[in-house]
Amino acid sequence: MHTTRYTSHVNGTTANGTPHFDSYVCPGDTVTVEDGLYTFTARIERDDFIRLPEDEGFDLDDPDYGEQNKEIVEAWRNDEWFYCGIVISADYNGIELPDEYLASLWGIEANFPNSDNKYLAEVVDELLPEAKERALSLVEKMREALTEGRTLGEVLTGEVYA
Repeated sequence: MHTTRYTSHVNGTTANGTPHFDSYVCPGDTVTVEDGLYTFTARIERDDFIRLPEDEGFDLDDPDYGEQNKEIVEAWRNDEWFYCGIVISADYNGIELPDEYLASLWGIEANFPNSDNKYLAEVVDELLPEAKERALSLVEKMREALTEGRTLGEVLTGEVYA
């Protein structure tokens, strides 16, 4: 039996115990979740593939667009909020696993006006089961490589390297 321990230098946790990111986040900010011999790190990365809000067919001069929406676009233009991805990586017993993206979700608003960013921890909660499954699989493949005298690349790809 193992225990799951959550650690972070941030404020509060979700109902599942996942630590919240700060109310203002930057790319590179992290929270960690320890689960037995695994340490999962959720990291914020800037998502540069999302279009600007005004590129999504909104006309700022249209009176139906609304003052609140104009303020959101202005905050975007002033770099007060951004789209991000939540990326989860893991260590097993202090060994960094080779897949830096065990699980991820992109196109999430960070520092959105009037938001406390607490939903970012909910995203982490949703991604953790996938990350745990992939981490367990990677550790098994690492063990297989060691016991069979093959490289991890050979085990992961099924190819034999000379």
